[in-house]
Amino acid sequence: MKSLEKLAKSGLSLGVVVLSSLWVQSAVLQGAQPEESPVAPAAGERVLALEDAKKEVVRHSMIGIRDTLIFYTLAGQKAVVVLHIDNGSAAFKTSGTVFLFAPETTEEGLGKWVNNQHSDGLFVDAPEPVLSLKLPDGSCTVTDRKVVGEEKSPMGDEVFSDYQVKIAVKEHRVEGKYRLAAFVGEANVYLKKEAP
Repeated sequence: MKSLEKLAKSGLSLGVVVLSSLWVQSAVLQGAQPEESPVAPAAGERVLALEDAKKEVVRHSMIGIRDTLIFYTLAGQKAVVVLHIDNGSAAFKTSGTVFLFAPETTEEGLGKWVNNQHSDGLFVDAPEPVLSLKLPDGSCTVTDRKVVGEEKSPMGDEVFSDYQVKIAVKEHRVEGKYRLAAFVGEANVYLKKEAP
């Protein structure tokens, strides 16, 4: 009697194994792919989350209205991410660059470096990045835009439409250097109005 029970149990287990094997084979034939777990940042990689960054937007220079620069300062990661939105056309072509600084760089030092990128009042003791890497083409795009006002140039009679735009930044990783998280944000860009 016990022998029959053992045989029945082993037969049941064998059936489960056979059915499981058939299910796996079917999934493979149908093109199913195993789920991939996200790759953890490697040791020494800086994790850059722009929503946690200090944001500074620049749209004016000493001579008036200019294209838009957005500085995202991540003091804890000793990094600054700069987005550039071209205001030459309504396409608002957008690009980005990641700047990494030495571990001993202070938040004040990063602020001085940001200032030097757009201001004529330069800090001679501003730190220099140890690495600068451009994001791949297509990483930063303007996904929406609307006119929210206009402004006349202080240096002439030119009038510019003030656009509010939404920006999408794709996740990007440079192994051993940094991992930039995907990000959605907003900014404003001036676009010269055409004469009627």
